[in-house]
Amino acid sequence: QASLPYLEMVSRWIYEGCLDDPYGEFFVSESPRPRERSGPAADFWHKHFILEERSVPQFLGGSREKILDAGKYLHVFFS
Repeated sequence: QASLPYLEMVSRWIYEGCLDDPYGEFFVSESPRPRERSGPAADFWHKHFILEERSVPQFLGGSREKILDAGKYLHVFFS
């Protein structure tokens, strides 16, 4: 029951590409830099969303990169 809000956050990221983390608890964060659309697409892909290694729960450790990439793909797709 206590983990439900966190798992909903993971679910929204994986299935909608939506980062809804008002308290900075999720292990994916949006870059604090303003959005720069003029740079190369590779820069946007690698720098727009950041994996916060210190915040990855142990039970998701093996899937962290896949979770990050799934949300990125959907964020770009739905943007």
